[in-house]
Amino acid sequence: MSLTLDSRLARAVAPWLLCLAALHWVRGGPENFLRQLDPARLSEKVAAAWSVLGDPRSGEAEALPPPVADALGFLRARHAEDYRLSAAYAADSLIYQRITEASYPLRLDPKSRQLLALPGEAPPAGCKVLERSAHVALLGCD
Repeated sequence: MSLTLDSRLARAVAPWLLCLAALHWVRGGPENFLRQLDPARLSEKVAAAWSVLGDPRSGEAEALPPPVADALGFLRARHAEDYRLSAAYAADSLIYQRITEASYPLRLDPKSRQLLALPGEAPPAGCKVLERSAHVALLGCD
């Protein structure tokens, strides 16, 4: 028997839906659970959840620290292919790890013309500020 994509998806999602239903039942009791099953409210929630599933960046804003989210926004807006980090910016191990993870497939290249730095840092010689936020500055270097 050949399974269609819809039936495979249904088989994969059904156990999770049952777990969520049980969780709602335990947390709010049967009255709250039945109220949550109101077709109008349920369809809105399902539509909202379904709409972000196809977005490759869904959840990014909630998961990334603000300096990383700002830096990614700057790099993506300029269609950068690579970037480098200032010594002060790279010194924060959490920021360093998250920017290298989240910026994939962009490459971290020590010779890049795009430099991410802390907003208060003085630009190195040959670099000028292209964009700045409260958390990060993007500098263009010669």
